[in-house]
Amino acid sequence: MLVNIKRLLELLQHENPNVRNQSIKALKTFYEGSSGIISHIIRAIDKYPGDSLSLVARISSFIPNDDEIAELIRLFNETDPDRDDQSMNRFFHIQQSLLHFPIQILISNEKIIRFNKDLSHSLDIALHKEKLKSQDPDYLWDTLKEISDRFKEKSLDQDASQNGWLITKGLLRHKEKIKHKIVMYLSQETEINYHFEEFLVSLAGDLKIEECAPFLFKLLKETDFMHSVHDRCIQSLGKIGGRNVVNTIEEDWHIKKLRADYSSILRFIPFDYSEELLIRCLYQEKDEEIKTFLCDALCDIFSLKGAEKVLNIIKNKEYNPQISHLLDYVVPVFIYHGEEVNDIEGIQQEQDEYIKSHWKNDPLYRVSKRLRNTFDIFQNNYEKAKAKKKKEQRKQKKKKIIKMKKKMKKKKKK
Repeated sequence: MLVNIKRLLELLQHENPNVRNQSIKALKTFYEGSSGIISHIIRAIDKYPGDSLSLVARISSFIPNDDEIAELIRLFNETDPDRDDQSMNRFFHIQQSLLHFPIQILISNEKIIRFNKDLSHSLDIALHKEKLKSQDPDYLWDTLKEISDRFKEKSLDQDASQNGWLITKGLLRHKEKIKHKIVMYLSQETEINYHFEEFLVSLAGDLKIEECAPFLFKLLKETDFMHSVHDRCIQSLGKIGGRNVVNTIEEDWHIKKLRADYSSILRFIPFDYSEELLIRCLYQEKDEEIKTFLCDALCDIFSLKGAEKVLNIIKNKEYNPQISHLLDYVVPVFIYHGEEVNDIEGIQQEQDEYIKSHWKNDPLYRVSKRLRNTFDIFQNNYEKAKAKKKKEQRKQKKKKIIKMKKKMKKKKKK
């Protein structure tokens, strides 16, 4: 494996925010559900309170111990949600994290959680949700199908969506009992309910059911990239990972329209065989957009072999900055491996200029700029009219005061 958990935890304390962001992103991607991570996140939040959103938003992805629960409560009690956006987000994400932690840990720490009314409320919700998640797997499966069928011809409403994804959390506890059902449904040639299909695709990835990979590839090819199930296929294939998934990507790489999706799958697979394929494809690729996706994937798996090539692509301006500001992602790779980037300030300046020029040549940017100029003119005219109106109001008010004073003088004389 190319990514080491110990090194990622060290880099959570790094002064460069891009390094911290890439480290916490990698921890969530490759070590989700692990313990012993939250204390490192809290230390980083305490160290960089003004730039901690990416850290606090991922707390719920890991399992806390008793000491970490106490530290989270301490951090929560110290946070005033009305102070600024950072504090509000921190308050929200810590409170929400209780809904994702294992219920046994929450119950064992119930006394200290109950001391705070907001956290106590979250605990009540978690206990209520546990009643559904702990149901028999057959009941959960049937309920998930019933929800999907009820909304067959329309989008799920908020309650149905929340209950559906909550049920999938419960089904994750019963891999052996539901595995064959998932494989059977996804292998069907006939079209199944879209919502049910999306739930099953997600479960196939979370449970790492390798037998589902061929059906997920087929579904990926058949669905439009705008459909949510399309993105679920990418994530699930990345979670399943392994040589078979990488081999299928290599066999299909000649299909150009799939290359961006396949690059996104490879970013979830941090092994030398996926790194080798990414580098090989990057050297052969001519399309700037696909190059950008490949570079992003190499950075996400912290590939030092690929980092030099990515840096050359940045210097030669052979990528699309509207997709990714690559320098922000490749620098953390060098730092991860203890390497330095020469003339980083110069490269940063060149990237900034390239981004600016790239946007200027974009038709949408030109349209938005014209709209912005129109808005600015409108805003300027509005402010002038507003100021003129206020001036007139003050003038009229002054006249009224003078008139009233004259009346008062006349009354006094009488």
